[in-house]
Amino acid sequence: MEQNRKINEVLQLLSQAWAAYARNFPNGKNYDKVLRAIQEAQLAVFEEDTPG
Repeated sequence: MEQNRKINEVLQLLSQAWAAYARNFPNGKNYDKVLRAIQEAQLAVFEEDTPG
């Protein structure tokens, strides 16, 4: 239960980071790189949570 809360918190922070970047740099030259990094981090969180 505690682990699920922490995972949800990390995913929420990643979403907030993406929203902040997109809001502050709507035409950012690193848009694709930042999006890819956020997505990879989200995937890593899900993989950490998956047993086996």
